[in-house]
Amino acid sequence: MTGFLFRELFEKDREEIKAEARKIMDSFEKELVKVKNLPEEAWIERGFGYRMEGKKSYCDKSFREKILINAPKKSKDSIIAEKKSWK
Repeated sequence: MTGFLFRELFEKDREEIKAEARKIMDSFEKELVKVKNLPEEAWIERGFGYRMEGKKSYCDKSFREKILINAPKKSKDSIIAEKKSWK
């Protein structure tokens, strides 16, 4: 079963994977530059890491506006997104 889960890569395969990863990261960087209202610091400290089921949790009232500002496609207060579109 181990042979099924692991495959040795040839140098050509490795280079193709590196090129594809670089392309993805470059694309992500270009899109990230367009994002408005990013926090100054990259590190965000959270007081908790989970939400209890059945218990209401509240967020910053400006959160929805910040998200909608950065959404490329929206309808009123909803984001329009494609399902399974990564390429």
